[in-house]
Amino acid sequence: METLRNLADRKRLLALIVVAIIAVLVTSIAIYSVYLQPRPGTGSTFSDLSGDVELYVGTEYPGMIDVVGASLQVSGNELKIIISVRDPIPNLAAGQDAQYNVTAILQNSALKAYEISADLTSTGLTGHIVELGESNTTTCQTTYDQKSLTIRAPIDELQSTKEIDWFVLTTYDKYNGTQLTSSGSDIAPKDGYQTTFLKS
Repeated sequence: METLRNLADRKRLLALIVVAIIAVLVTSIAIYSVYLQPRPGTGSTFSDLSGDVELYVGTEYPGMIDVVGASLQVSGNELKIIISVRDPIPNLAAGQDAQYNVTAILQNSALKAYEISADLTSTGLTGHIVELGESNTTTCQTTYDQKSLTIRAPIDELQSTKEIDWFVLTTYDKYNGTQLTSSGSDIAPKDGYQTTFLKS
């Protein structure tokens, strides 16, 4: 009898977990629909205003994360994103960190979203891609030259994707020891997200 009661309790707990997961997914899609949908731009490229980095700490302006434009290209299962910034991207010193993040939402039979990021520190540049809601992170190719940073991310679902909604978020932090002395971010485009329609 005790075993049957434990089994029933486990089934009830599993049902609650499933309901919670569904609620999180529905809420995520609702937030996407309400907050990211306003006034999207269309096309594979966009321009963004210069000088609009939001500073949180300090007065040092990080022009290396000031997005002035971006482009997206798809070739087979590779997503290529080029981010253009206001000032040349330097080699960073210890205590400095810059991130260039792209959120890409693939519209196909199943809505899938990916976080694609390039992280620049004093030790170099690394790239990662992860499907939102999943824990498996894989590396991707990243390069930068002067005022341009390129990310090449392999995504299997690209070949069946008709539309990609995407935006760029960059961040910069500088520490002196353990004290944060400079911090800022830029999001582009400012009016929601960019929609790129892919050829069928």
